[in-house]
Amino acid sequence: MFIQVMYMKTSLFLAVFFLIFNNTFGQNLVPDPSFEGTGICATGNLIAPWQRPLGSGTTPDLFHTCAFPSINSCSSRGIPMNMGGTTNPAHSGNAYVGIVDVYDLGAPSGREYIQVQLTSPLMAGQRYNIGFWILRPDSTKYATDGKGMYLSTTPTPQAGNQFIPVTPQIISGVIMDANNWTLVSGIYTASGGEEWLTIGNFYDDATTNIQPTGTGATDGCILITDAAYYFIDDVFVEANILLPLKQFEVLKTAQSTSLLSWELANVDSYQEIRIQRSRNGIDFETIEELKELVKIQEWEDRNPLGGNNYYRLEMVLKAEIVEYSTIKVVHYSNVNQIVGMLYPNPFTNQININLVEDVEIESIEVALFSMLGQPVSITSITTHGSQKLTILLEESLPKGMYTLMTKVGNNSTYQKVLKK
Repeated sequence: MFIQVMYMKTSLFLAVFFLIFNNTFGQNLVPDPSFEGTGICATGNLIAPWQRPLGSGTTPDLFHTCAFPSINSCSSRGIPMNMGGTTNPAHSGNAYVGIVDVYDLGAPSGREYIQVQLTSPLMAGQRYNIGFWILRPDSTKYATDGKGMYLSTTPTPQAGNQFIPVTPQIISGVIMDANNWTLVSGIYTASGGEEWLTIGNFYDDATTNIQPTGTGATDGCILITDAAYYFIDDVFVEANILLPLKQFEVLKTAQSTSLLSWELANVDSYQEIRIQRSRNGIDFETIEELKELVKIQEWEDRNPLGGNNYYRLEMVLKAEIVEYSTIKVVHYSNVNQIVGMLYPNPFTNQININLVEDVEIESIEVALFSMLGQPVSITSITTHGSQKLTILLEESLPKGMYTLMTKVGNNSTYQKVLKK
């Protein structure tokens, strides 16, 4: 009876744990991350849940597509045309926020910040994917660095218009791009209990890299023409990178190929996976990019290197943060290799093959296949000595990717070649 009761309590605990875990895993804890508000047209000051820090004497600006499109006036809060210029689209949705970073006119180290309470506190020891997107307006006078996100257990106050002297968990370099939104992001391991975030420049003028853009207008809003001003959109704090890779293995097959297999804990966290290979375990090159991902996946390297082959997965998360798997190594004797060098790749109508020393042309079989596995006609094969041959193909061969097979006995090598 005691064992049964303990089992029931354990089951209840696990059920509650997984309920909480599934409700937070991959979820953005930032309320209204793109400043859409209630959906009702609104511009000017921030709308709840967003706010400025307690004690702040500044007024961050809210922009929306519903506002009248105009330029020059400081009251112009439309999208994409507004006081910042004519081509400032939202990163997503219909709204974003603007903040002053550096300001010429009587405000040394003056800063604007935006602040919000997360939907739930961060869990101690949990890693979080945090960040935001930022755009420099077309006509702002300066470009600066130091834009960051600060996570805290209580609201962070500001003294008037002065910079907040804290160390943010992520920080940007100089944001110069006025045509494309720039991602500022990183991975943060929570201390526990953080439930407020603040975004802005947390450094004074002396420690901020201030660069003239050369594009500042002279007849517009002084918040733009005499300052470094930036738009903020799509803020995120996501616990979606816990246990990103559950399993990664590399096996040698009977066909002397390398079979890579892995299992992802959360497929939705990933943008792509790049398969990388190295001769020495230090210098890696990408040999395949996979954008269509599933939870359990395999990929075969049909042309491993002679000697040691070191493999790893370069995993690109959706916030463009990169993580790496452990490194796996398999070894192939040089005698199993056929092709020492293949060129040019991409090709037009000719492919040259240099064979490894132990392979002679008399014993080799060569074939070219489309990506659908259909054989492609080879016009001629010319030999050059005992270790080099040239394959001639029709110039009318359609552009695209093909597979070149070289075979000696039961040992086959497959290489992807591109017709340009």
